[in-house]
Amino acid sequence: MPETESRAPHNRLLSLLTDEERARLSPSLERAILRQGDVIFQMGEPVERACFPDGGIISVVCASEGGESVEVGMVGYEGVAGLPALLGDGVPHNKRAVVQVAGRGWVLQADALRREFKPGGHFQGVLLRYAQAY
Repeated sequence: MPETESRAPHNRLLSLLTDEERARLSPSLERAILRQGDVIFQMGEPVERACFPDGGIISVVCASEGGESVEVGMVGYEGVAGLPALLGDGVPHNKRAVVQVAGRGWVLQADALRREFKPGGHFQGVLLRYAQAY
């Protein structure tokens, strides 16, 4: 999925980073091509990365115990798929995220996401506001 390209993010959340946050995260952000069907995270597995799309759409799907599934959310250029990495035990127990519409984005490994989130401050506030709105 990684691809080298311009480091100018077009994702809304990444555009809200302060210069200091951008400098700290920039070495960890990887440009990615998002292909239809790519799985961002899977039920029952630790979230290993967060994806900040700047094109395309990621669908978040919940499954019932009976195997039925329903889309419960979409993530586009305004957000991030991978918030379960920051919440609870970091394992989504009833949902998965999959690319529905191909595009591009930025991938950040979960450990780098947690490292920047943990001390609090601006980045944490941006992600918490997004989580609340989502």
